[in-house]
Amino acid sequence: MNMIFQGFSQTPSAQITISPDEIKAPVNQLDEASLGLLLNTVYLWVGIIAVIVIIIAGIRYTTSGGDPARVKAAKNTILYAVVGLVVVIMAAAITQFVIQGATSGGTGGSNAANQQQNPAGGGTTPPASGN
Repeated sequence: MNMIFQGFSQTPSAQITISPDEIKAPVNQLDEASLGLLLNTVYLWVGIIAVIVIIIAGIRYTTSGGDPARVKAAKNTILYAVVGLVVVIMAAAITQFVIQGATSGGTGGSNAANQQQNPAGGGTTPPASGN
């Protein structure tokens, strides 16, 4: 039995050396694509929840039996869910605009103050220098 384990105790003839430059550690930064995907996923789930709440409130409204307190509660639930859905849609639009502006290196629009329309047709030309 001692012979079996004897081969494992020998030291290897070649050593493995790894420099710190060869090690590629994962980057723990949130880039624009990951941030956009994360936010879109959150907006999707919040939107789904808002639609479910609207459906449940509609069922509560139809089964209220004319009770004014239950009707008012169901209407308020529908109102708040719709307002929440609008807020989520606006937040998605705003963050999409901001992320596109950040990735394009500017505000996302054309810089009309620094460009002039090309009279020869189409496109823009840089402004003439004051030489």
